[in-house]
Amino acid sequence: MHVVRALLRGRSVNVANSVFSKGHLGVLGRSFSSLRMTPSLDTYIDKVRSLNINSSNLSDIDTAAIAFEFFRQDTDKEQVILAMATKKDKELLAMEKEKEKELLAMAKEKEKELLAMATKKEKELLVMEKEKELLALSMEKDKELATQKHENEKRCLVALRRRDLSAMSKRVVLEALLRDVVAAIPHNEDLKKKLQDCTLVSAAGIKLLLAGASSVKMTTVNQALLYDTFRVAAWKAIGISLDVPFPRSLNSEVVYGDLSYAIHSPSLNEVYLSSALGEKSDEYLFFQEAAERVNRKVELFNPEDAALSDRGA
Repeated sequence: MHVVRALLRGRSVNVANSVFSKGHLGVLGRSFSSLRMTPSLDTYIDKVRSLNINSSNLSDIDTAAIAFEFFRQDTDKEQVILAMATKKDKELLAMEKEKEKELLAMAKEKEKELLAMATKKEKELLVMEKEKELLALSMEKDKELATQKHENEKRCLVALRRRDLSAMSKRVVLEALLRDVVAAIPHNEDLKKKLQDCTLVSAAGIKLLLAGASSVKMTTVNQALLYDTFRVAAWKAIGISLDVPFPRSLNSEVVYGDLSYAIHSPSLNEVYLSSALGEKSDEYLFFQEAAERVNRKVELFNPEDAALSDRGA
């Protein structure tokens, strides 16, 4: 192997001649053949021998030296080509990597743009959805306000109607109750006796009451019932609880005219009372009892609602 190393370092052929013998040629061929797969050194030796040269003048060592020189030159060329190829491959690899890097950067930038566009679109959709919700809420609120306004107007109209009919509805049930009282007087000695104590009632009025006349004035019966002794006797006679008071401040619209006036008025199924009276007031307690006697029910109205509707009209 030291001979192979000497030749690789560029030693002269004469040096090779001094150390090689004819039998070393096959060893040299096998040694160099181990350095390369193909072509082998034997191939180069055969090539040298086939050249148009008088090869008989060449010794085996000279032939090997020449073959080795060819071998070395081709090997150097191959190394140069391999180096160039490796450099080219590296350059191509670097270019591929740079291209991949650029494509990746472009992809990331595109992804960023798409994400920005998507985010913008989502924001726009979110704003649109929010505006839609606000519009729906506004419409719902307007609807509620319109419904509430309608209900308020309806309630006020009902209150106004009830207020306008209040005096008439009270007059109907009051007249029915007072007719029962007047009808009971001629047949009830206690009522006749108590009637004599009603000093504010005129003599003519006393006479009509004693006779049970239907032409007696409402104010006359009202005056008599303001006396507790007469009222208690009257309630006892017609079957009303003695605790039921008789209101002392009935409106003149209720007690005017003859006792038979209400029979010419429209029939009403309710008695309309102002909610401002209070459920413990004499007027409320009285008309609740009077309405029940004639199979009617008490309905309340808010005077403020009635006033609002009145002003609106």
